[in-house]
Amino acid sequence: MQNKNCISLQEWLPFEKFFGKGIIKTKDNEYIKIIKVVPINYNLKSNLEKERNTKFI
Repeated sequence: MQNKNCISLQEWLPFEKFFGKGIIKTKDNEYIKIIKVVPINYNLKSNLEKERNTKFI
């Protein structure tokens, strides 16, 4: 038996519109960007890779 007071996940989440490449407009007219962060073990990198990675920091 389903409860009539339940709302769907889509109704509950504050998202209004989904754009491409992870950009989302919320119901309060703000924009957010979804990004994926991949951790790296810096100690396993070669010296060249370490230099390349820290050049832009």
